[in-house]
Amino acid sequence: MYGEKLSVAGFFGSIPDIVSDDGDHQYTIDKKKAYAEYPDTRAIALQDRFGGWIRDDVKMVNDTNADQVTASDQAIREARNRVDGVKDVVPIYVRPDTEDSNTLQNNNTAISNYANNQIAKWVQKGGIDKEWDAYVKKVSEPTLGLDANIEIWQKWYDKYTK
Repeated sequence: MYGEKLSVAGFFGSIPDIVSDDGDHQYTIDKKKAYAEYPDTRAIALQDRFGGWIRDDVKMVNDTNADQVTASDQAIREARNRVDGVKDVVPIYVRPDTEDSNTLQNNNTAISNYANNQIAKWVQKGGIDKEWDAYVKKVSEPTLGLDANIEIWQKWYDKYTK
């Protein structure tokens, strides 16, 4: 199940119909067949839903999906590199109590209602540049609860990580 060839075939498409085995852990995707319908291999392979493992030393030629993912990753890489994985991210195991969870949910509903309506308005009519400062001011109002949410998450982060 986790053999190299079976994993490559499961992720990218059958060997030799869609992918050729070039030897020495290199495979070439036939672009005309693999990308005939879609910009990825979803029509002919399981992609990331396959049961397998592709080692790091396997080289895929003509993997345009990987090129697209790499290009989109480049756009945010600089910003992501400034994120401290310990100090800037709330770990998944941090769980507020029931009272704080209810407050977070209620505040998130209020924030989302306002934000989603405003975004829809901007999509339909434009005006984001002119209205951005007012939007930020409104989101920061105590009635929507953004600052309260930050305080709650900070409290629980501190409890779990200190």
